[in-house]
Amino acid sequence: MKRTFALHSLMCRACSTVGHPFAAKRKRGLMDRSKSRTNLGMIYIAVISVAGKGELYTDDEQRHCYNMPPLWQEVDRCIAKAVEKDGRFAYRLAFYQSVSGVMNSKKAFDIFILFIGKEEMDCLRQEEMLWLKNTAAKIICLADGTAFLKNAFRIGVFRYVLKEDIKKDLMEAVQEVLQEMKPVEGLRLTVDGEDKWVLFKDIYYIEAFGDEAIIYKKDTYSTVRKTMDYLSEQLGNAFYRCHKSYIVNFAHILRIENTNVILEDARSVPVSVRRKNGLEKVYHCYEERMN
Repeated sequence: MKRTFALHSLMCRACSTVGHPFAAKRKRGLMDRSKSRTNLGMIYIAVISVAGKGELYTDDEQRHCYNMPPLWQEVDRCIAKAVEKDGRFAYRLAFYQSVSGVMNSKKAFDIFILFIGKEEMDCLRQEEMLWLKNTAAKIICLADGTAFLKNAFRIGVFRYVLKEDIKKDLMEAVQEVLQEMKPVEGLRLTVDGEDKWVLFKDIYYIEAFGDEAIIYKKDTYSTVRKTMDYLSEQLGNAFYRCHKSYIVNFAHILRIENTNVILEDARSVPVSVRRKNGLEKVYHCYEERMN
């Protein structure tokens, strides 16, 4: 079985943000949040090559992405342009050396770009074909010729792009996929070794616990190996870090009392003195926006 890998711990394209979006300057009665990273939905894209070891960069996962072979640089450029033009998403990109590698990774992806070389038109195994046919991800086939067309229809590819037309057609194909997608109001996290969606609306608050974080929902909780800084960056605008060790969801706040936030189910979340003023201001903006 061929080795799988993720390039440079996954590449991410996203806008930067300063401060909390709800505290941004108002313009004509509306809050200007156009440059907020947290307004962007995160999508996950996997490039899968079945063209053999010689076709895929496997040398050093920590080297910069521009040391990739020209074909993969072009794929990355086309994706980046499509995502930037759409404007609603940030993305993470991973490269795999086989379909079985993605299957075994247990990671969830939104888009697959499947590269088929001239000599690999019939190289997919039956179980790989079946898995691709049943995947929820949209598949864009990037092929070195038309011999894979019949199999492409069998697995239900979204678009078939010829390698020779990559500059013209791949960006367009990715754009068409993005047009059918809506930013998901949730966070993709690894829980018990599997990728799972945690919807923003289900999160009441988050507590730091050593090198991990505990996500509290209405009746359950999950422990994830993520830092509070990471979670703060990935969560939506309805969340605020009210304490070094706590993040709270505005949607479930009943009231703010002294150095505590009282949630609608009567649970209490600590608020640091230093962050209380900011919390109250941002929560006030949130309430105005919701009303």
